[in-house]
Amino acid sequence: MTKQDELVFVACAAAAGYLPKYRTRGSRQRAVPFETRPGWCTRFIRQLHEAVEGLADFGWSFASPNAVALAEKLYKAGKKVSVGEKVEEIDLCPGDLLFWTEGHGPYGHVAVYVGRGETVENTSWNYHGGSAIRFRGLTPERLAEVTLVARAI
Repeated sequence: MTKQDELVFVACAAAAGYLPKYRTRGSRQRAVPFETRPGWCTRFIRQLHEAVEGLADFGWSFASPNAVALAEKLYKAGKKVSVGEKVEEIDLCPGDLLFWTEGHGPYGHVAVYVGRGETVENTSWNYHGGSAIRFRGLTPERLAEVTLVARAI
């Protein structure tokens, strides 16, 4: 299983309600739950990558305070797949990060593409009163609003 596949697997498990805790490395080994509060999309993406890489809290080199800052870091690091051009679903790979940096407030939004026209994301509202982490369809309208696609692994 590749790191990209593992990222998709962990994201889907979290969205399906199987919120695994991931172990952090370092002086104190501890289990950390995924962020399920609404509005923490960037933290959720960071935690996914740290879980796959086996890193401690904030150990991911692209850790950022919000989606706009994360998009800028990935862009500068050359991790971009496409920027500001029409993104076709056929060009997306499971595990790609999709960014909406316009029309989503000052902080933007980020989700992970998991294939078959679906994303997993931490939204700004609780889904059925539980976790804010959920599957969401990638409609042509949503896809047209994507401003950056990045491959962080």
